[in-house]
Amino acid sequence: MYRLLLLNILLCVSFVEAKTTKINNSSLLAPSELGEVTLYHTPGKFFISQNGKLHAIESYNTDTALKPLKEEHLDKFQQVAFFILTQLSDGEFVLRGHMRGKGGGPISAAIGAWLVRAAFYTPPALVGTAATVATAGGAMVAVPALGAASVAGVGAYIATAEGCSAAVAIALASCPFIP
Repeated sequence: MYRLLLLNILLCVSFVEAKTTKINNSSLLAPSELGEVTLYHTPGKFFISQNGKLHAIESYNTDTALKPLKEEHLDKFQQVAFFILTQLSDGEFVLRGHMRGKGGGPISAAIGAWLVRAAFYTPPALVGTAATVATAGGAMVAVPALGAASVAGVGAYIATAEGCSAAVAIALASCPFIP
């Protein structure tokens, strides 16, 4: 009991003594179940005021992108991003940063995926066509059966191409810099 009281006193003293910046409410997203909350930033630490009570947000519950945030960068951060506050079942608070923006959406994702597929599949197709034209010379040329190693190599190449195109599609669909 005394230990908790001492911790609250130390928390309040450090909060008052440090340079404290109030975060704009428009840059804070919190569930309505938390009641009236206000987010504050001191160098290296975030605090919230919930219904008149002051709570520290532990560093392990703070997004790693927010930990090194300095006073002079807060305004710029709030222009391009916002804070998301949640409360865990044990009562601790979690603070995350989230970029503003809609992302690229499904159209830019599809375009990106097909561009990557074209980059992967066009060169082998051109090489195969050139080899066929050069060796055919007007006569039918029998192509020897592909060995198991060649089939596995082609399968790995296709898997790599499809994996890369899926990764590009995911990145473009969620990219916050595309309006």
